[in-house]
Amino acid sequence: MDFENNRIPGNKDVDAALQLFLALHETPTKVAAENLIVWLQKGPAHVQALDKALTVWALAGAALIGYRSNSDEKEIH
Repeated sequence: MDFENNRIPGNKDVDAALQLFLALHETPTKVAAENLIVWLQKGPAHVQALDKALTVWALAGAALIGYRSNSDEKEIH
């Protein structure tokens, strides 16, 4: 995942899902929610793409938290 550009290379649907989700996450508005809903209604492939995007987003967050926890642990000892 390209964290600077919020992109998942190689899959335009997953990339679009991530962009729509991040827009909603960063600015939770009715318009952002409707944009995601309309996009999801276009087909099951879009739902699967959102699932993949959210999985990558969650795992990246967990990895960052784990990395920070390990860094903090090393500093304490």
